Amino acid sequence: MSDGRIFIKSPSINMLSNTIISVFLTLASVMGSNGPENVMDCRFDRLSDRTSSRQNIFYVANQPDAEPVEASTLSESPAEEHGVRERCERFTMKNQGLQREYYLYRPKGLKAGAPLVIVLHGYGGSALKGKKAMMDVADKNGFAVCYPQGIKDPKGKPGWNVRYPSQEGMKTDDVKFLIALSKELQKKFDLSPKNTFLTGMSNGGDIIYLIAMRAPRAFKAMASIAGLQFNWMETEYSYKHPLPFMEVHGTQDRTSEWLGDPENKGGWGAYIPVPAAVSRIIAVNGCTEEYVTELPRRDGRNQVTLYQFKAGKPAVKGGRPTEVWLYKVEGGDHSWSDKDMDTCSEIWRFFSHWVD
Repeated sequence: MSDGRIFIKSPSINMLSNTIISVFLTLASVMGSNGPENVMDCRFDRLSDRTSSRQNIFYVANQPDAEPVEASTLSESPAEEHGVRERCERFTMKNQGLQREYYLYRPKGLKAGAPLVIVLHGYGGSALKGKKAMMDVADKNGFAVCYPQGIKDPKGKPGWNVRYPSQEGMKTDDVKFLIALSKELQKKFDLSPKNTFLTGMSNGGDIIYLIAMRAPRAFKAMASIAGLQFNWMETEYSYKHPLPFMEVHGTQDRTSEWLGDPENKGGWGAYIPVPAAVSRIIAVNGCTEEYVTELPRRDGRNQVTLYQFKAGKPAVKGGRPTEVWLYKVEGGDHSWSDKDMDTCSEIWRFFSHWVD
């Protein structure tokens, strides 16, 4: 490809079952026979068990024996706050008896009915420190960007309610809030109800998995960055409807572990491995084709490999078949991975496939 990407077409989805199973066999050997059953319950009933010539797509080679990082505030750059504060308009809305705050960026000359991208900050973060690079992408592609502010938990840390132990006692339903926010933005600022997208990092990515279960039709497509599917989510909900979905995740992320944290050593709550979470979404989408692309490697940075799972069921009748994209950042940490790739541009590249 002209941008230096190395492209490999896999003939079918068959390799997915084998490569994910390789991860779980590795996990089983590490955990021993007493490992939690839910970790091994990957629900591969919709995937073939045929062998593949290309193994271990999701395997993390030579992973150090390290404990997950304990739950804490995630640092964000002051430069991001400077960009959002200067370029966005501040608004408030009432929801569930609370005054909620959000910042909206509308590029000059934005057309009526333009697409909308909502960007969620991480735990302990701020709307003012939302990724300003998304505004630059919006300038080039003609869409609005909204940065909502999370509510503080009992420990004073702002975020999105996904039932972290620190969020115990919170009554706020952020799934309902984000849906209400999208509708207000569409109506108040003449933005497209059919082309509203959602992305977020860390805690902002976690709630995207919850929305994918509870309200899969609320957004046209969703992109999680370093997000997680917690065990409790699958106890109460399930993926029931096809939806375009994207995940970006570093294999050396010690806050949101690539291989999961079934024993809650990190303090966020027990969660399943990233490959297992993605496989569930691939299954509900009914994807039958896989394409592997190595992104051009930046000097001194981590290799990023994109796995595209295609030919899924349409999310709406007569619509385009859904896809699931997974960006595996080999050696990547808990971040937007924007030093390893142009993350915001890649998010919009994915979203743009679904713009009507």
